[in-house]
Amino acid sequence: MITKNEKIIFIDFDGVVNSDKSIEDSKKRYPELKDVLERVNNQKASWKDTKNFVQKIMICQELINNLLLILNKFPEAHLVVSSNWGRRWSLEKIKEIFEPFLPVDRLDITPKKFSSSKVHEVPFWLHDFFEKTPNWREDITSEVHKVVIIDDNDYHFTCGKFFQTDEKVGLTKEDAQRIIDFLEDSSNYQEVKS
Repeated sequence: MITKNEKIIFIDFDGVVNSDKSIEDSKKRYPELKDVLERVNNQKASWKDTKNFVQKIMICQELINNLLLILNKFPEAHLVVSSNWGRRWSLEKIKEIFEPFLPVDRLDITPKKFSSSKVHEVPFWLHDFFEKTPNWREDITSEVHKVVIIDDNDYHFTCGKFFQTDEKVGLTKEDAQRIIDFLEDSSNYQEVKS
């Protein structure tokens, strides 16, 4: 169900909930997982090994905590994965990976249609999301929503407010506060049309 002033957060993972530094630090902390990396990259590792590797190496708790600053402030927000991780794993597997770290009840992934790129996946998801609601075409013109895109690469997104992270450090507390400020400010709601 769509409500007025819906908050939708599209998030990439690499360069946001991990960083170059956090990955290198994790590899040093868990040297026993070094041999798993090649199997994960070649998709030859078991799901248990893959999930363990991703949770220990590819997710940085400090950066997850910065994301939680946003999600705890806006628990009703939709968190939508717009990442190559969504090409590799199903929504169910992504939820399984993130369950120890994040609330996953409002987690979703962007659709992978045709040879879509991230710049197209966000509008595809918005279209599908609004299509689920009866009379959305009438409602969307009178409803305004906040769409935030958090990514370390600028794909020249055409909808939503883009917040770029630095892949070397990931999502910082300062980034999280800028996003919170944007989501809290009622003057910058935008009309979203699909």
